[in-house]
Amino acid sequence: MIKKVKWHNHAILGNLELDFTKPDGTIYDTIVLAGENGTGKTTVLETLSTFLNLGSIEPFEYINYIADGIPYTIAPNPDDNPQLGFHFRKNEIDGTTEMIRTNRNNSPQSIESDKADIRHYGFSYSKARASAFFIPSEAASILDCLAAIRFFMLSDCDTACCLSDTSSVMSLLRLILF
Repeated sequence: MIKKVKWHNHAILGNLELDFTKPDGTIYDTIVLAGENGTGKTTVLETLSTFLNLGSIEPFEYINYIADGIPYTIAPNPDDNPQLGFHFRKNEIDGTTEMIRTNRNNSPQSIESDKADIRHYGFSYSKARASAFFIPSEAASILDCLAAIRFFMLSDCDTACCLSDTSSVMSLLRLILF
């Protein structure tokens, strides 16, 4: 799981650092990126997707993550083809560092067997089309509202919505209806 990511002189994100840890040091189970259009949400996902799908690590200063219970930090080596995804990996427990020179064209099978490589776990990202979330004012009941929310969650949109329990649904309904 990714703990922290820092971009380096990125054209859109600059030197943005995102920390996905709670105050107690554990990693959040769910992350929601929300913001106005043009603030970089898609760029965050696209740059992570590119690297995690065996592409370039150039945009990043570092990525901290936990794999198989061990914390690691990876960082590009500007002298060794970061555009190909080549990077340093440091085990944060014992301090060992190794150069990783694997990508989709260079020993991809070693990534499949290397559980310390964050790319081993994969990444799925799909760019959604814009949609509107609308509940008609004539919605006769809470069931009509829930049907509209269900439609919204299943349709293409450019916002992320996680309604994991009844209280989340009720909170959303209160926002919409009042």
